[in-house]
Amino acid sequence: MSALVSSRDAACYAAAQELTWDPGERFEYNSGTSTLLARIVGDAAGEDAGDMRGFMQDELFDVIGMEPVDTQFDDAGTWMGAFSADTTARGYAKFGLLHLRGGEWDGVQVLPKEWVEFVRTPSPTSPEYGGHWWLDPSRPGMFHAIGIRGNVITVDPANDLVIVQLGTVPGSLPLEHFEAIMDTFESVDNP
Repeated sequence: MSALVSSRDAACYAAAQELTWDPGERFEYNSGTSTLLARIVGDAAGEDAGDMRGFMQDELFDVIGMEPVDTQFDDAGTWMGAFSADTTARGYAKFGLLHLRGGEWDGVQVLPKEWVEFVRTPSPTSPEYGGHWWLDPSRPGMFHAIGIRGNVITVDPANDLVIVQLGTVPGSLPLEHFEAIMDTFESVDNP
């Protein structure tokens, strides 16, 4: 990922990589796909990083009251969507709640319901990954946004619950903490 991040045009870098497998053949997480999606949305939003930032602010952050949100853009004006949306625990919780509520916020459909369903549906090649969200096959219906520094947003529709963990330790440790939280929550809920 360091070559992607240090590139002046991350989407161009990602698009130039040769496919290792044919689409749908095998799953392997790749930050480049999030970067390419960010470029597509950015191109639709306008001509530069300011247009994309304004789009995110007007259509998402302001609507759900998610502030402050620190976003980074490469030199080509592409939002570094694979890792760049730093905010507070409350901001992440609002983003999780938006997904818990099927993309609706105060009676406004902010995200299409179909998108929210897509992000929590297993991909054809991995039961543990949906559309840019991680899934937990041992806890059906639950999904997680996992950040590179150990930040995790967990959405649990069955319990009408959003859990946010802020961290600085990447890897499996944040999910181990989450499993302990859920085990405790479930044991209290079902003695």
